[in-house]
Amino acid sequence: MIFQDMVTKKRSAAWFENLLDSAEDFIFVKGPRSRLIWANKRFREFFNITEEEIEQISGTSADEERDHAALSFLRNDVAPLKDGQTLKVRESCQNANNESFALETLKSPIQIDGQIDAVIGVSRFLDENARAGAPKSPAKKIENFTKISSQLISTSPFPIFICDTFEKLVASSAGFQKLIPRDYNKDLFISDLFEDPALSEAVLACIKEGAPKQICPLLVDERTQYNLFVEPWTLNGQVLGAQVSIDDRSEHLRLAKDLEEFVYITSHDLKEPLRMLTSYLALLNEEHRNSLNEEGLVFLDFATQSAERIKILTSALLTYSRINVRPIEKENTDLKAVMENVVLALTPLAEESNDEILVENLPSLYTDPDVLEIILTHLVANALKFVHKDVPPEVSISAKEEARFWRISVKDHGIGIDPKFYSKIFKIFRRLHHERDFPGIGMGLSACKRLVEKLGGSIGVDNIAQGGTEFWFTLPKHS
Repeated sequence: MIFQDMVTKKRSAAWFENLLDSAEDFIFVKGPRSRLIWANKRFREFFNITEEEIEQISGTSADEERDHAALSFLRNDVAPLKDGQTLKVRESCQNANNESFALETLKSPIQIDGQIDAVIGVSRFLDENARAGAPKSPAKKIENFTKISSQLISTSPFPIFICDTFEKLVASSAGFQKLIPRDYNKDLFISDLFEDPALSEAVLACIKEGAPKQICPLLVDERTQYNLFVEPWTLNGQVLGAQVSIDDRSEHLRLAKDLEEFVYITSHDLKEPLRMLTSYLALLNEEHRNSLNEEGLVFLDFATQSAERIKILTSALLTYSRINVRPIEKENTDLKAVMENVVLALTPLAEESNDEILVENLPSLYTDPDVLEIILTHLVANALKFVHKDVPPEVSISAKEEARFWRISVKDHGIGIDPKFYSKIFKIFRRLHHERDFPGIGMGLSACKRLVEKLGGSIGVDNIAQGGTEFWFTLPKHS
């Protein structure tokens, strides 16, 4: 019973001390001759002292007794001990940085067994600005830091916002609010601003790793595109959330769209004069060829070949432009069924080269089946075309599941590609070989790249160790 009573008293004392430690005011207890006996957490943080140092602090050292302020403190501490009355006074103190603050203090006597042995004091700042500059609890520090961050970016013309670890907006700039209009008087989360989950994933990764992330680009719709840069939002090394800066690329996207439309219109309008040109060259060749000398025949042949070449390139350019303006229509797509159509279409070419096309287990995807068929047809056709003479080619198609996308590969045992040309081959009308060796105009891979990007993926190429090439492209898993 005695033991339980001791435990109960100990717990009660600990609870009461924790309660006093959570107070915003300074609370302290002093004994005779102004010796500090106990002080709450707020007091200790402000004066930068530890609990162990408290017992060593006294208001009665020789230096202090010669100091008027120290003597004033001593008189105010001793008065309640002598007359047993609560004293309300104004005092001045200095913190650990030697900054002075004005306090209002209540000092009351503590009576134990009928005898006054100590004084309890409660002090608070007279000046609210001083209170703001004093040491604060962690929650208060975060609250003030959030206010300061909000004030700093609120008037910025650049699109910036800050979110906490729960992806809730805590601050946003005028530029951001203008770019993405919402009701910013209510709580907003990243999902309220961007449908694509990519930003949420980047923010969470940034907060978890404490490292910058970026999304370049984030395509919102056909006319809106952003580059987003995500950085940790920190206070004293603690990650509180993320700061997101937005580079609006919509104007560049609009200009690119306008250029695509211009190319489409130009290539379309060129078809008629080119048709007339080739027709008259054919007529000249047919009816007046015998009347031309040897040099004239050479000129006629060059003109005819050049006109045919221009006709082919213009037709290809028109086809490429149609790719850019074609809308994407996604649906649940059986990749295996798409490959069956591709193999069927390329059967004559495969039989001509005595080729074998291997198709591994392929998944179902949420994508545009027609666009996917065009991409695979181009890649498999290239694998059948760029081969070593007298070496039967082998082409394999496979798919690998990654965290956020499917990676689809087309591998061959052909002539391979020098790595220094990896970036060149995806540009329109760029060729690595002479037309007499491998016929074509150099548009297939650039068309594949554009179509893959319209589906939300990326495309690349690698050489295979045992010889040959692997063309791969990615498609997002989410619908």
